[in-house]
Amino acid sequence: FFKKRFSGKIDYRKDLPLAFKSNKKIKLKKTKNLRILLACHRLSDANHAYPKNIFLNYFDYIEETLKVLVNTKHEIFIRMHPAGSKSERDLILNLLNKFNSNKIKIISTKINTLNVIKLSDCLITLHGTIGIEFPVIKKLKSIVCADASYANFKFLKRIKNLKELNDDLKNNLKPIKLNEKEFKEKKKYLFYSEQYDMKRKFNIFY
Repeated sequence: FFKKRFSGKIDYRKDLPLAFKSNKKIKLKKTKNLRILLACHRLSDANHAYPKNIFLNYFDYIEETLKVLVNTKHEIFIRMHPAGSKSERDLILNLLNKFNSNKIKIISTKINTLNVIKLSDCLITLHGTIGIEFPVIKKLKSIVCADASYANFKFLKRIKNLKELNDDLKNNLKPIKLNEKEFKEKKKYLFYSEQYDMKRKFNIFY
């Protein structure tokens, strides 16, 4: 299952092949600084569907998180949603241009997501599927900022408010390793949740 899942051969959702089937990869030199993957959501897709979101909307999530990250020494990977529209990408690009920071690196949606995750040390998301994928691939906890379906599990770090996020990003940001129990729990969650999604033909929503 996992080999097929991370090679884009499971296509019950249209964005999975878009994310994982590409053969395009990037190589980067080693660095002492952390590489933070900021996973963007589709700006038009259910901004307020998940409770206890610490941001106003998906755009606010990108902007407020970057305000903190650009003032750290970390490298910032911006990965737009593989299924996002051109107009959504343009809005995000305009925002990134305002920051004018050489710490920000835009990762093309044509680059294989598995490759991007392997190059990253930390992942920040609101509730995206990548928040489930990252721990399975890296054996590290995701940083999640809304009540995702998986938000109460121990394989992630749930951020409760903006102050906690700011403090973590400025002072306490480091990769958090999963123990073996948490890693097994994570793999089980990804497997069983996607079996359920496949049975209900999740792709009707795309």
